[in-house]
Amino acid sequence: MNAWHKIIFFLLIIYFHPGASAQIKVPVHVFELGQKITEQLAKNYAGSLVRSAWKVNTNSIWSYEIRIIRGNIEYTLLYDKDGKFLRKESVAPVVVEKKIIIHKKLPKPDSDIFLPIMPLPAPDSLVLRY
Repeated sequence: MNAWHKIIFFLLIIYFHPGASAQIKVPVHVFELGQKITEQLAKNYAGSLVRSAWKVNTNSIWSYEIRIIRGNIEYTLLYDKDGKFLRKESVAPVVVEKKIIIHKKLPKPDSDIFLPIMPLPAPDSLVLRY
């Protein structure tokens, strides 16, 4: 066995060691979380902004991790694969940036620069309403 074989063998032992915990995070859309989780979010966190959601695999156990912004604090909500609430963790305070919006007059519909307004695609974030 040369040195490369020994290195590959050693890395395979480390990778397949039962004590090593591998975690895989797959981003999902808010609407893919399931009815039970979305109902709980709408009920308990109405008016909060859902920033991101992931489906997490830790040692072959699937769960959901959801980041929300409520007030000025960002939280992480953890649910199991069946939609049962596990825990809530405070991540960090959110810094809100204020931007100045300049309002311009829209052109008249009969002008040559008028273009029809197309509907915008649904955003990745979702503000919960009840």
